[in-house]
Amino acid sequence: MAHNEQRAAPGSFHRMPLVYLGIRVSGMLGIALICVLMPAVGENRFLVAGLLSFAAAPLAIWFNRRFRVVENGWAEPLLDLLLVVTLIHLVPQVWFPALCVGLMVSLAPSVGLTPLSYRVYASFAVVLIVGMVLAAVVHGVQNWVLPTLTVAAVY
Repeated sequence: MAHNEQRAAPGSFHRMPLVYLGIRVSGMLGIALICVLMPAVGENRFLVAGLLSFAAAPLAIWFNRRFRVVENGWAEPLLDLLLVVTLIHLVPQVWFPALCVGLMVSLAPSVGLTPLSYRVYASFAVVLIVGMVLAAVVHGVQNWVLPTLTVAAVY
């Protein structure tokens, strides 16, 4: 067991192992790289890549180091979900992939560690659906109703 992966007593509060943080930040940086390399993402792709690399990733690191696991169980996915429903306004061309990422984030297993997790999951569903419908309507995204209804059905 690595020095940063401490074994905690049942019911105690401990920090997430650094490998989880590495995977999370790598995912953000991977999406940023996709934004830079794919012109189809849109004219704001460099802005989104910069925000993911220099704002979201450092904030994720801070969240991981600041909050304990039970607190972190809902806080980190909420941060990621808010990033999805906010950044989609900069690149509405990727509305459907963003909806898929948002669904994945909003169903994060770590939320299950949180007391009353069913309320957190329900709140995440509202944030995702309202945020993505708002983006679809504001930016004139075509064919958004069926995917949104499908996400609502998942919940």
